[in-house]
Amino acid sequence: MLNPHGKTQLARTLLFGAALYALAGGLTWATDEVGASWGQRAARIGALGPLLAGIATWLSGQLSRLRGEARALLALGVSPSRLERGAVAGGWILSALGLVLALGPWATQASLFPAFESGRNWQVLTGGTLVDPLGARFDPRLGLTPGPVIAPAPGVSYWTASVGLLLPLVLAVPPWVVDLRPSARRLTLAAAALLASVAGALWLLHGVAASRLPWPLLLLTPLPLGIEYRLRNWRAA
Repeated sequence: MLNPHGKTQLARTLLFGAALYALAGGLTWATDEVGASWGQRAARIGALGPLLAGIATWLSGQLSRLRGEARALLALGVSPSRLERGAVAGGWILSALGLVLALGPWATQASLFPAFESGRNWQVLTGGTLVDPLGARFDPRLGLTPGPVIAPAPGVSYWTASVGLLLPLVLAVPPWVVDLRPSARRLTLAAAALLASVAGALWLLHGVAASRLPWPLLLLTPLPLGIEYRLRNWRAA
């Protein structure tokens, strides 16, 4: 159960999150490529859910400290673990909203996995005959003739891979960010961990889209955040 401070933090986090989601939606609509579907936009905004939830959670915690609420409650004997429960709960709700947006039947999860597609992928057969899976055939004697369309081998389920990418971030980001103090050293280490996590996610997304990496590797995306969190608590102990 949340105490009154926790309920206030929960409301603040949700309010910050609503504003950030609206901003992300507006920017996505304004900057997407021509012809992008609403399903693609839903998946992309949903994928930003953990990041937006983390920002909202951090803002809620910082506002509590700036107003002196956190210091007063700690002086009254409230444990640090209970102090930020409202903000973390709000962050989880906002992250779950992004998960629903990205994984719902209205979303196009394939838009999260960029892959380069070649217009022609000729295969060489015996006798010098070339076959294109898109439906063309070139024979040295007959020239270019129509051919059967060869269906590609089934690839990874983008829905499953999206779960592997987003669910660990949904669970990890709000607790990771809530007690991040605005000091230069801590923010530098946190920024490095966040950049490592984002770079790893982009690399894994491309690898999974190209069928060169197994999708379970996406579960490792928040690993840099977890390492930074453990180091932060170890130094504070």
